[in-house]
Amino acid sequence: MKAEGSMEFISNRSHSKIAGCAIGVIGAASVLMFVAFVNQGQEIPWILVFVGAVFLLITPAVFTYTKVVRIDKRRNLVEQTIQTLFWKRRQKRMVTDFREVGISTAGGGGSNRVRIKYFIQLIGSKNLSIPGFSEDSNKTLAKAKKIAQVLNLPLDEEPKIGFFGKRL
Repeated sequence: MKAEGSMEFISNRSHSKIAGCAIGVIGAASVLMFVAFVNQGQEIPWILVFVGAVFLLITPAVFTYTKVVRIDKRRNLVEQTIQTLFWKRRQKRMVTDFREVGISTAGGGGSNRVRIKYFIQLIGSKNLSIPGFSEDSNKTLAKAKKIAQVLNLPLDEEPKIGFFGKRL
């Protein structure tokens, strides 16, 4: 059970597994195309070798990616941990480094319509995105209100476009 004023958010591992599988398939396809060129005695497109090798090398890292954000109001601390394969990066920031909680949006493709995704950011000199997103703006707003309440920060309820960690 989490202590009062303590929250934890963990990225959805299935998204990193799906992305890792897709990147692995692209890498494997590049290698298979390379083998086909070699077997037919044709000139080898070396860019294909490079792309295949890069994609195969990053596949395990993408497959194992995890992001965790922990909020501990008692210690006045927000901790972000990003982990992949054998690499781990932990960043601790004071709650006072943030001036508000905001809701950001991003577009996602669909078969016949664009889907809007909502996610939460802690806004400061450097923004911090909370793992997880939803297509339900009310659900995201409720979660953002809870975070703002725990951190005792104002909430900007107006969704803004999120772009590389910034809100436009």
